[in-house]
Amino acid sequence: AWIPTPSRPGKGWSIVRHREKESEVPMKAVVWKRIREYLLLTTGALVLTLGMDLFLVPFKIAPGHIGGLAIITHHYLGLPVGVFMLLVNVPIFLLGVRYLGGLSFLAPALYTVFLYSLAVDLLAPWLPINLTQDPLLATVYGGILMGVGGGLVFRAKGATGCLSILTRMLHSARYPLGASGYAHQRRY
Repeated sequence: AWIPTPSRPGKGWSIVRHREKESEVPMKAVVWKRIREYLLLTTGALVLTLGMDLFLVPFKIAPGHIGGLAIITHHYLGLPVGVFMLLVNVPIFLLGVRYLGGLSFLAPALYTVFLYSLAVDLLAPWLPINLTQDPLLATVYGGILMGVGGGLVFRAKGATGCLSILTRMLHSARYPLGASGYAHQRRY
């Protein structure tokens, strides 16, 4: 239906076509939205992989999530980083499916975590090892790549694993995402 609506305050009226129902959204638009989401998830997972394999794992820098625990166990016990991340994330996925919306949550999150975990182990032998010799630069570069990759994944409503799933669960329980790490700062 074509409905006259104000275009901008003080700029007059314009005629805009408004959709009556969600079912009127063209299938083509839905498909392109999904393709865009999965491209963002794939790019984010690969950027996360580069951050881990190029800078964090070689310098034994443990970020503050399951990836950090995976790096520690890799260097002390020899377990592959990606396999460890995948195994630890399984119980958290079950909680996420229960509390965050079932398959609508599970599909993008599972895709991202599987891709990220497998790529960390499979791409490590193919990537250059010593891009820098300075551990401080490795920390900065790894942090930047991990932040950009995580941002891309969150933008597409995905999850990178354990802490991102737990953060989304806290956010759905009325804790803001910024204060999720501090449960005592509950805001309504």
